[in-house]
Amino acid sequence: MNRAGLTNVEILRATFTSFSESNTSLGVSLNQWIGFRMAPRKIMVVDDEHMIADTLSLILRSKGWEPTTAYNGAAGLQHFQETRPEYVITDVVMPEMNGVEMAIRIRELSPECKILLFSGQAATTDLVANARSRGHEFEVLAKPVHPAELLARLEAISQADLGKTA
Repeated sequence: MNRAGLTNVEILRATFTSFSESNTSLGVSLNQWIGFRMAPRKIMVVDDEHMIADTLSLILRSKGWEPTTAYNGAAGLQHFQETRPEYVITDVVMPEMNGVEMAIRIRELSPECKILLFSGQAATTDLVANARSRGHEFEVLAKPVHPAELLARLEAISQADLGKTA
């Protein structure tokens, strides 16, 4: 729960409802606000909270992405090996394999994969610091992540990637 007493699922559900409408609270569509329309890209969402993973996938699909979903790090790693998405969004603190360890293994398999971590737990700091000490850098977004922030970060990563190939 956050300071307002809402759970991550409640926040995501309310946010998805507002994003499902044609206009954001600013009175413009998300694509107009961000200023782009992406070609479909393969992305995997990994979170042990099924509602969060499924809701993020719905939001991403509605914005032109091709999402797939896994519900823990071990399943996410296996799914990555089968589907090879270009992008991965993962929670950090999960059972079986945490998101940082999964991200490190994905980077070893596919260094070009773009990975965003998100978490609402304090344990994240230690896990990310440990990864950095091992030479791995990951961007971490705080949970609950607003879809506009998530999509803006994905756009920035996508544009940076385009700049490398241009």
